Amino acid sequence: MNSNPKQRPKADELSKILIFWYHSINGEMFSYKGSKVEAIFEEDNKELREIPSTYGKNHSNIYISQEFSFSKLPNPSNSSITNSYFEENMNNEGISDKYENCSYCNKSITEELWCNECDPHYMIGGWTSGIPDIDKFIKDTMYNARNYNYCFLEWIVFDRFTGIKQICEDELAKVYTATWIDGKSEFNNESWKKYEFKSMEIILKSLDESQNMSPKCLNELKFYWNLSKKYKVNTTFKFYGITKNPKTKEIMIVIELTNLKSLRNVLTNDFKNILWKDKICLLQNLAFYLKYLHELNYFCKVLHCGDYSWILNFELFEQANEQKLGLLPYIAPEVLNGDPYTFFSDIYSFGIVMTELSSGKPPYYNRSHDSNLATDICIGLRPEFEKGTPEIYKELAYKCMNANSIERPKTDELYQILDFWNDILNGKVLGYIGKEIEVMFENADKEIPNISTLYEKNPDAKYTSQVFTFSNLPKPVNSSIVISYLKGTNNKENNQADNKICSYCHKLFIEKLWCKECDPYCMIEGWTSGNLSIDKFIKGSIYNARQSSNSKFLEWVSFNRFTDIDQIGKGGFAKVYSAIWIDGKSKYEKLNDGSWKKLESKPTKVALKKLNGSQNISSKYLNELEIYWNFYLESFNYLDFYGITRDPTTNEFAMILEFANNGNLRNALSYKFNSILWKDKILLLYDLVVDLSNMHKLGYFHKDLHSGNILLKDRLSYISDFGLSVPANEQKSDNKVYGVLPYIAPEVLNKEPYTSSSDIYSFGIIMIELSFGKPPFYNRKHDLHLALAICDGLRPEFGKGTPEVYKKLAYRCTNANSIKRPTADELFDIMELWHRSIIFGENFSYNGKEIKAILEEADIEIPNISTFYEKDPDAIYPSRELTFNNLSKPINSSIISSYLQEDKINEATYHDSQLADLDFKR
Repeated sequence: MNSNPKQRPKADELSKILIFWYHSINGEMFSYKGSKVEAIFEEDNKELREIPSTYGKNHSNIYISQEFSFSKLPNPSNSSITNSYFEENMNNEGISDKYENCSYCNKSITEELWCNECDPHYMIGGWTSGIPDIDKFIKDTMYNARNYNYCFLEWIVFDRFTGIKQICEDELAKVYTATWIDGKSEFNNESWKKYEFKSMEIILKSLDESQNMSPKCLNELKFYWNLSKKYKVNTTFKFYGITKNPKTKEIMIVIELTNLKSLRNVLTNDFKNILWKDKICLLQNLAFYLKYLHELNYFCKVLHCGDYSWILNFELFEQANEQKLGLLPYIAPEVLNGDPYTFFSDIYSFGIVMTELSSGKPPYYNRSHDSNLATDICIGLRPEFEKGTPEIYKELAYKCMNANSIERPKTDELYQILDFWNDILNGKVLGYIGKEIEVMFENADKEIPNISTLYEKNPDAKYTSQVFTFSNLPKPVNSSIVISYLKGTNNKENNQADNKICSYCHKLFIEKLWCKECDPYCMIEGWTSGNLSIDKFIKGSIYNARQSSNSKFLEWVSFNRFTDIDQIGKGGFAKVYSAIWIDGKSKYEKLNDGSWKKLESKPTKVALKKLNGSQNISSKYLNELEIYWNFYLESFNYLDFYGITRDPTTNEFAMILEFANNGNLRNALSYKFNSILWKDKILLLYDLVVDLSNMHKLGYFHKDLHSGNILLKDRLSYISDFGLSVPANEQKSDNKVYGVLPYIAPEVLNKEPYTSSSDIYSFGIIMIELSFGKPPFYNRKHDLHLALAICDGLRPEFGKGTPEVYKKLAYRCTNANSIKRPTADELFDIMELWHRSIIFGENFSYNGKEIKAILEEADIEIPNISTFYEKDPDAIYPSRELTFNNLSKPINSSIISSYLQEDKINEATYHDSQLADLDFKR
């Protein structure tokens, strides 16, 4: 009740406080503060019986809503009682000054739900790293640990570690094992404590340049935290906290590594017990780690099998330096040659690890690691594979070690392949291809006992990270062996039959997880549209249907499979026909052997949308196909897109779409307006705004939204015609305007860039048309004069009886100031409120009954509204190109301004209960 409105709490702040009080009173907050709050209210409960519940009402007091108008009132101020509460900060309620503010944010505990009693900084406080950046970083992780059992970091005094032993060192880091005496703190039951005090084995890693806490060091800390928290890569490490070596002054991170062993030692000591199933599992885990590392824009740069340190080292993509550091056999040839390190350089190292897993020996163990080896690597030398290594494994490794770095697979592709193989070897993939790959690796297991891991290492073969400097190395090339594997000519296992080649990409099935046995395309192949772009588009949709037997995909359908073709519509960019598709939509079931069986289908009525001028398919027409397909995949609220055909007479391509049995909105308003109640209109708008919201979230604008492009099927509505749709970041700068003039936003007529708000303007015009029943500006020429009038604030008229709240929303959508129009998401919230209020009334919301009554009252006027009109011959409703010059700057008319409440000084007092209490931009 503060007289200063800016000092009143927000609704979300009130909600937090009341929820906290509620749980405290019910004994659900196990903290000192919670107990205090509970005691306060229990004490006040004793006074309740003394408070009388009867009162004498003054008959001039009115407790129903009414309009007030006062003048010459004094400026608001607080009473002395009110001020005393603000000044004392609730001290009278038993909350002392000591616990007045949160120790993290210094705000009153009534504003934040942390206080010293339940704040982790207080419970494990009294510490400092001596470095403000470190302190803030750790405290931020604690403060964000509000949720039960959430992760956070700790500052740990160095003397809490014992048995510290260095296990590896290179140019980037020193790594130690140690015992943490106290173990990890945990947050439980709204309090912080060390419970169990169980010691644990951990890893300590020193940070480079950490004595003076460089930005690089802080960045490294944040990387580990983001990796462990966001992706929860618990198979690799858990990041527990930070410490500082008092002797070296180095900052060190505290990490738990699960089952950490040097892969080099494992291969030396236990190679013959490691089956190919285990090797693939190991590589899958490694690819998983590398994949997330790259997604966070980091390189590994020291990926090898030799020690622990590689998994703890990385370098930020934007900060990669020119230093050539690492183990020579694992360094990519382009890096040796002086080129910058890239993600593909990590992939090369991954390929070398693959060869080492095959042979059991370190790469180039019998050679000096010098400039001669670097030269040989650049001219195509690669480590040897051991006898029995599966050919598909060799091929993948050689692809990783390709001398052309940009042709190496990406980490997500690597992970996909290895995950697929891992599933096969664990019995999760059935069918012909799964069995064939399983047999390959089982046969390879038989050779493992015959492989010797004994070797004599050259004294100059170095397997610790070093800095290298080479000059005048040859340009990297592939050897003839590598080339043969890259072309597939050396892979006898995969070339015994054509059916080992994917019918979509014509690559070996180790690269793509489709082969003809499991590719639905093989069931409907033998066709061509005659256009390579169309063929690729259709095949792409089929190829990507691999995730599920019920996935959506497109078909190419011969035109002679359609009968009863009748034209039912014509627009600026297409003609629409109804037709009977004799065969109907193909449906397939994936069988256990990996093959696809076509299920029985039946004739289906469809719409054929012929794209004008599509004989020579251009990027413009492909754009509409791709946009509609993307929307269809992403949303449930688009008419089915079945496939593509071509009229042999005109050579025009046509989209095969689900037939909308109720035509378009324009026709429905012309012939059925008097039977369309307001509940039907709201449902229609609700469907439209769902489509529009999805479109905008995908980063697209429609650019041609009007009643002729709204299709109706049963009681649902759908947006169609995406010929002008474009991604938000691909705006054209040719100053051309396309569309239907009455629906085009005034800023677009003024040659400003199209935005999502421009679609909202068109939506507002459709709202008006739904109320009036007639096309907007049907009685005027659609010319320069109308464009000028629109810019000056002219809008179509509403039908008689249109609810005021509906007008208000439509005018907000057609606001001349585009940035003050509601967004599609805000419109969705309102339309959902109205739609559910119609269905559930007062059971849905506090004003649901009111909204329902307003709309039902408006239904009374519908029979009295005439939809007869005489159209001006120059009122043109198909989309077309428009060019206007020297238009006036868009403004609102006085009528619109009155609805937008622009003359209100104190907009905070303005309240629209039927508009879902949303505070729109005005």
